[in-house]
Amino acid sequence: RSSATSCSACSAGHYSVKHYDREGITHICYACPAGESQPMWGSEECVQCEAGYFMGMEGQSSCNRCPEGTFTATSGSTECTGCPVGMTTYGTGFRSFDHCVCPEDT
Repeated sequence: RSSATSCSACSAGHYSVKHYDREGITHICYACPAGESQPMWGSEECVQCEAGYFMGMEGQSSCNRCPEGTFTATSGSTECTGCPVGMTTYGTGFRSFDHCVCPEDT
């Protein structure tokens, strides 16, 4: 490309899309949407967060485990669902309501 000053791969948390114009083909980097991530440089796609994980921001290289007291049963989540009042989970990254229990000291 006549206007290019250098070539570089899209950074982690981003993906590349081919763009066609009068000068030919180039690649444009976009941030991964919330609910998805990409740990690798130079990728052409993002990966949905697995059930039990979430990501509420764009452009991230990894998803976070749902914190204690929460869960998410679906992939691509931007947030986790809290257990009902008075219940919690013992651990992080849970995928279902079935892990919500009453605390042992009650």
